[in-house]
Amino acid sequence: MTQQSSSDPGRKNRSLRSVALRLLIVALLLSVLFVTLIGPPAPREITIYTGPEGTTFFEHGHRYAESLAGNGIDARLVETQGSLENLDSLVHGDGPRVGFAEAALIRTYQTAFADSVAAAEAGRQEPGPSEAAGDFGDIEAGVPSEEQIDLADLATRSAEETGFEVPEVDLRLESLGALYLEPFWQFAAVGSEIEDELDLEGLVVFAGREGSGTRVLAEALLRINGLEEVRIVELDEEASEDEVAELFLRGEAEVLFMMGSPISPVIRGLLLDPRFRPVSLDRAEAYNRRFDFITNVTLPEGTVDLASNVPSEELKLIASSIQLVAPEDLNPVLVDALLDAASEVHKRSTLFSARGSYPNGDPASLPLDPTAERFYSEGFAKWRSYVPFALATWIDRFALAFGALAAAAVFLSILPQIIAWPFGLLINRLSKRIVKVEQALAGGSSQEEMLAELEAIDADSVHLWVPPTESVTYLEFRQLIADVRDRVLGLSDDGGP
Repeated sequence: MTQQSSSDPGRKNRSLRSVALRLLIVALLLSVLFVTLIGPPAPREITIYTGPEGTTFFEHGHRYAESLAGNGIDARLVETQGSLENLDSLVHGDGPRVGFAEAALIRTYQTAFADSVAAAEAGRQEPGPSEAAGDFGDIEAGVPSEEQIDLADLATRSAEETGFEVPEVDLRLESLGALYLEPFWQFAAVGSEIEDELDLEGLVVFAGREGSGTRVLAEALLRINGLEEVRIVELDEEASEDEVAELFLRGEAEVLFMMGSPISPVIRGLLLDPRFRPVSLDRAEAYNRRFDFITNVTLPEGTVDLASNVPSEELKLIASSIQLVAPEDLNPVLVDALLDAASEVHKRSTLFSARGSYPNGDPASLPLDPTAERFYSEGFAKWRSYVPFALATWIDRFALAFGALAAAAVFLSILPQIIAWPFGLLINRLSKRIVKVEQALAGGSSQEEMLAELEAIDADSVHLWVPPTESVTYLEFRQLIADVRDRVLGLSDDGGP
C-alpha cells in the first residue's frame, strides 16, 4: 500500500472545502451578530397616548406627531384621561406605543400593579387590562384605596425614614427621559388667612379628580402634615380644568390645588385674577427631601407679569417631572425619532428651567431605556443635521454594529494569547530548570542527579494543558528535554564529554 502524497489533488480539494466551510460558518455568525446589533427594521407608525383635549399632554402629542411626520413616521394620537390611563395602555397595549406620565402617578400605578400581582398569586383570577394594576379599574374610575395612596405617595428616598416602601415590580416599561417640570399650585382668595398648607384644616378644597396628579400630590401633602379634617370636593370625571377653575371662582371651595405651567391659560388666568393669590409652600425643600418624585422650584417675583408684578413675591413651589414612557421593547430607531421630537419640543427655556435642561436622563422610578441613555450621555452627532433622519439613524446603527464587530475582532485576535498565558508561565518555569541542568552539566555535576531532574521536568511537561496555538512550542520544548538528556547520557566515565 503506497502512502498518499501531500501533493495529492484530492487532499488539496478536501482542505479547500474545509477552509471554505469554516469561512462560511464564520460569515454566518458575523451576519447574525451584525443583524442583532443593528436591530430589526423600524416600524413606520407609532401610537401616542396623550391626555384630555386642551391639556399640555394633548398639545405635546400633536407637536410630537408633527416632528415624527417630518422623519417619515406616522403617529396615531389617542386621547386619554391622563397618566394612569396612559400607563395602563402602555402595559396592556399592542404595537409600538409611547405615552406621557407624571412621575408621581408612575409610583401610584406601580403600587396598584404590585397589589394585583400579589392577589393573582394568592389564587385570584389572572389580572386583565382593567385589573392588572390591582384595583386599577377603581383608580381609573376615581377610587384609589387608602393603602395604595399611602404606599405610592408616602414613599421616600429612604424606606427607613418613614416605614413605607414602593414594591419592586416589573412593568416592562422604560422611561425615555424627563421632559419638563409641572408645578403644583395652591390658590386661595385674597384677604384669606391661608399662609401655608397647615392653615387648611377644616377647609373645603378642590384637588383634582381621583387618580390625577393633582390629587396624588394634594393628598400626600395633607396626609404627611396630619391634616385629617380637610374636605376635598369630588369632581365630575369629565370636568375640565376651565370648569374647575370656574367653580373655584364662584366660591364653591376655599382653596384650589392644580398642576400646570404658569403660562397655561387656566393657571395664568388665576395668577392674574386680582381676587386670588398663589400660596407659597415655604417647606418645599422638606417635601423634596421626603418624596423622591418631587422637585422644589421657585418662581421669582414679577416673573409672570412684570407690569402687574405677578407674583407679588417669590413663590416656593413643588413640581413633578413629566416622563416619556414606552415598553421596554420599543424599536431603537423609534426611540431615536421620539428623542429627536422631544429635543425639538422641550429644549426651550421655561420659567423653571434653563434652555437645554430638558429633556434629560432622569427616569424617576422607571429604568432608563438604553438607547435614551446613550443619547443623554453622547447626544446626536452634528453630521446628522445634514442627512435625512432615517438615513442618519441607520448610519448610526451600522457604525455601532461595526464598532462592536471591530472590538470583537480585536478581542478574538488577542484571545489566543490570553489563553496561552498560563501555559507560557509554566513553560518558562520548566525552561529555567533546564538551564540549571545545562549549568550543572558544564560544572561536572553527577550524571544521576541531572538525569533525575530531567525525568522530573519531563514528567511535569507531560501533564501540561497545551493550547492549540502553542503545539509547536510544546513539541520544541519536549525536543529540548530530549537533546539535553542525550548530552547528559553522552558524558564519558571521567565526567568529560
